[in-house]
Amino acid sequence: MDECFTSHEGCRIRTPTELPTRLIELSPLDEPEAARLRHSQGETGSYCALSYCWGGFQPFATTIKRYNSYLQCVPFSNMPKTIRDAFQVARHMGMRYIWIDSLCILQDDHDDVQREIAKMLSIYTGSQFTISVASASNCNQGFLGKQCDTADGLFRLRIRIDQETLGWALISEASRHWPTIAGHLQPINERAWTFQESLLTRRLFIFTKTTMLWRCIEVKQIQDPYVYDYPPQHGVPFDSARAPIWRTWHAAVQFYSARKLTNVTDKLPAISAIANIFAPLLGGTYLAGLWKRYLVYDLMWMVSPGAQSRIVIPENPSWSWTAVQARVDFSVEGRTHYALADILDCHTTPAYDGAPFGSITSHRLIIKAYLKEVFLSNRASTLSDVRGMPLSNLWFEWDGYQSHGESSPSNNSSTRVWCLALGGTCHDDENITVCDAMVIIKSSVSPGCYQRVGYVRGRFPNSDPLFRWEECDRVTVAIV
Repeated sequence: MDECFTSHEGCRIRTPTELPTRLIELSPLDEPEAARLRHSQGETGSYCALSYCWGGFQPFATTIKRYNSYLQCVPFSNMPKTIRDAFQVARHMGMRYIWIDSLCILQDDHDDVQREIAKMLSIYTGSQFTISVASASNCNQGFLGKQCDTADGLFRLRIRIDQETLGWALISEASRHWPTIAGHLQPINERAWTFQESLLTRRLFIFTKTTMLWRCIEVKQIQDPYVYDYPPQHGVPFDSARAPIWRTWHAAVQFYSARKLTNVTDKLPAISAIANIFAPLLGGTYLAGLWKRYLVYDLMWMVSPGAQSRIVIPENPSWSWTAVQARVDFSVEGRTHYALADILDCHTTPAYDGAPFGSITSHRLIIKAYLKEVFLSNRASTLSDVRGMPLSNLWFEWDGYQSHGESSPSNNSSTRVWCLALGGTCHDDENITVCDAMVIIKSSVSPGCYQRVGYVRGRFPNSDPLFRWEECDRVTVAIV
């Protein structure tokens, strides 16, 4: 860490950092343990932050009722072990302040929660380092103390170094040891909120079940005498020059969407800080997880095949991937992909003026596209045309299993739906066309509008008449 602070130009904070609204002030290491909540007055300074799994209700959290007493003292003995351990690490690292969401945000003040969530980008990028409690699934487990013995399961193998020298190699089963070291099997990597927390910080102390990792912008280190290296970071390649920024956003969404949320209404707020970073890079307007500049292509998302949990989030637009709690993929196939739809209008209204990337209160998409009426067998999730002819070349994926109160695939009936063409890809060498379309139904809550319930993709010979979009009507529809 000293080397990082003194030598790493890429990790250095160039300007004085304004302190967050509230912080926990800790006593120095040579004094008795003490902590109190402090309301900053816009001054600058240094602080660290904590990223951890809540694991449910936080009975110790700062509330309006506790606020004044916490300004005097935050009792160590009443804090769960993860919080006490974080206090200990911060004090040993010489930090006077630590930011912890459950203590530094008034949890029962909705306006305060929204204001502070909107500041997540500055909070985590401004921290000197973040303590990431990767190994604990709840706040009571802690992270300091006895760790798993990484030496278990290691094998000694005699090897020849050169013609005159023999040595030993220590070998560990990769499937057992490396995933744990890399961290992607740790509980923290299952949670949605911690995704942006780990990506935003300049320096990260990662406490796993077996060891402690150090990661900063320039260096990765591991505290383990038996492991000389560990697999690459399983994160979003922000510095990748090989992929356009837009595809990097798609990669971030894919990683994020697979993670879990206790409150599904946090789907937009929990990635808002990352969206804030991408906004100046991508340009244009942010629309509930999609970007206006690339909107037709951003609409080409589908729930990953085999996703077991597909919880619909009715507060978010049905046309956005944020409307479903499940891992999503994007189906754009490189430069040869072309759009078949025109966006006439799209807007979302932020729930809070100071949080343009957070929750929204209203939304609507007006799109002009080819529309084909088909019938969907709910149980088999297969499509047929109006004559009852099966469309066997189409691959259909439900967005959610209880889509906005409509029919679910457990029903035996067929549902009248429409395929709205978004784009396609011509494979001239194979004489094949790949088509992408969203599946929509008439909305039961917004008269005159439609809502998305799924996605369909198909591969057709160029001579196949079933999905010649130009033979369909091109109409204007509103989707909510």
